[in-house]
Amino acid sequence: MKRIDIFLIGYQVSRSVKGSYAFGADNLLYFEMVYRYNYREAKKRCERIPGHRLIIIKSQETYDYFTSLGDNTSPFWVADLQKINESYFLWGDGTTYQESGLGPSQIVSDDGASGNVFVSLNSKLDDKDTSAEDPFRVLAMKKPPENRLLLRTLVILVINGVLTYGAPPVDSKQSVTYIESFRRQYFIAPKLTFDPSNATHVLPGLSRCDCQTSCFARSPKDCQAWSFVRTSRQGPQDVGECRLIDSGPETTDLLPDENALYYFRKSSVLGTYSWHGDRLLYVLLDDTYYIDPAKERCNRIPGHRLIIVKSRETYNFFASLWKSGDKSYWLTDLRKTSSGRFEWGDGSDSSVTQGLVYANDGELSDIFISYAQRIDDASDARNGPFKILCQANPLGIDW
Repeated sequence: MKRIDIFLIGYQVSRSVKGSYAFGADNLLYFEMVYRYNYREAKKRCERIPGHRLIIIKSQETYDYFTSLGDNTSPFWVADLQKINESYFLWGDGTTYQESGLGPSQIVSDDGASGNVFVSLNSKLDDKDTSAEDPFRVLAMKKPPENRLLLRTLVILVINGVLTYGAPPVDSKQSVTYIESFRRQYFIAPKLTFDPSNATHVLPGLSRCDCQTSCFARSPKDCQAWSFVRTSRQGPQDVGECRLIDSGPETTDLLPDENALYYFRKSSVLGTYSWHGDRLLYVLLDDTYYIDPAKERCNRIPGHRLIIVKSRETYNFFASLWKSGDKSYWLTDLRKTSSGRFEWGDGSDSSVTQGLVYANDGELSDIFISYAQRIDDASDARNGPFKILCQANPLGIDW
């Protein structure tokens, strides 16, 4: 197919992105960039083009097309797949390699370095001798509409390049609002604040917008979070006290306040965030925990909880986390009660996932993990600590 050389102006930046469009062998539309970029810059450049992203492989056709590119010499073609640890590979949309339907023989990971990225090499996805800082050849993929997060319960506002992930105001299922733009990612939790005596700065008489600007004018180290507490209304906008703090929610004692909004940067949470196929947002914590400290740490992050499995999509994701030979396990918030019921951490029973939970010996003290591609109270579950995923619901779906 004939290529057309064009210039695209990204809606988040004023600089042009030079390249050409063509359909791939998988019948998807791609934008090949002229210049070479490292992994992080490649992602940014792709996402500056509305409706595009760095190539993600979710079908055999796309795999065959991508691995046919190049001549096995540097610079390689890069995919948006990153190695988190020995058995955990994450696509740029937050789904795991296992969720893409590709087999273990189609990926080669041989040097063991976390943070590596995958390229087209020898007709496979390979992280051999690659660093995220290397210059790569870049394909921006046009997102198919069915793969976007614009689903039936999602309201998304795009204003000056800012994406607001949230549910309609009448939907009480939304646990927290998530804001994402080119340079800023943060959460908003209503009716929470912190004691002004713990703030690094207290600024009276500001609007919400000015309060936010006051935080982002400082480095993330100096302002991890902020709170706006409304005191009056002047014309069309609220005015109040702006409190800035250099710690995130996990180390800040939060207080209820009907007139407050609490904001915290995504980077203030010590972990790695990702979306998954169940349309929930997860953060992989940076340490291992026993169940009670795990629940406590997740609950300290507004709108988050230790993972609960309420749908087949969440079940498939959680069950896929287990890998044969793992010495530590992924924990879910499920307990067996004295009446013989299985109860999730939010108090609901496990009828939604009936038949998906395996309880071997019936001991009430058992807890449940991802084990052998299922939710199980295997004897191994009595030994901790465990790997932890906290779960949040910015889209307001049933969870």
